Amino acid sequence: MIILYDLPSNLPTQAWSGNTWKARFCLNYKGLPYKTEWVEYPDVPSIYKKHGISPVCSFGEGGKYYSLPVIHDTSTGTTIAESLEIAKYLDATYPDAPSVLPKVVEGSAEALSDQAEVVKIIDGDYPLVLPITLHSVGKILNPPSKAHVVQTRAQILGLFGVGTIEEFKFSEEDVNKGWDHLKSIFDALDKKFGGEDGKFGWYLGARISFADFALGGSLLFLKTAWGEDSSEWAKVKNWHNGKWVAALNALDSYTTVV
Repeated sequence: MIILYDLPSNLPTQAWSGNTWKARFCLNYKGLPYKTEWVEYPDVPSIYKKHGISPVCSFGEGGKYYSLPVIHDTSTGTTIAESLEIAKYLDATYPDAPSVLPKVVEGSAEALSDQAEVVKIIDGDYPLVLPITLHSVGKILNPPSKAHVVQTRAQILGLFGVGTIEEFKFSEEDVNKGWDHLKSIFDALDKKFGGEDGKFGWYLGARISFADFALGGSLLFLKTAWGEDSSEWAKVKNWHNGKWVAALNALDSYTTVV
């Protein structure tokens, strides 16, 4: 059995994090048995310490921080952090299941770099989109995680004395920059997922791969944080002739939360 550690919300399905969705997509696509253990933000370091692993994600000038997803495979006793590393582990450990890094399995280091580069585009420059996502995220988090987000995002933005999500004030210019940055990300992705004719296609063309899950995670994060009926999500839905809605529809079979 594989345990997926994920961040909860106050929504019925709980899942909301784009990063953890990447790992969840992999598990669902491969058809591997797993269960979710929900961990509030302040408790994430305890998962690392429990399993004796070190943080792998970078923050600021080379600093490391504790993040999810993390999986623990009870069959092998292995614990892995970070979604791309999880994908690599699952492909190597369960070769009979469909691969999510197919060219990497065949031994191409260039293929892994290519997938990582696409993920880098999708993730974008995170602080730039905070003016258009932070308040919405705050509304769906449970109190412990909400307090953690206030503290860490204030640090990212260089703000002091901020005690609540509501105290984050963004100018119209900040909001516009946030939208411009988000649109630039999807402009860059347009030709990589099916070409520029408005029709969605898998990143590798013929078959699904980790890059598609990274895209899906980002889209589900935005849709969940803003709400399906929000004006913000309606704006993204209309970009590139509805390509991103088609992407989520194509991934729908792999969005189970267990």
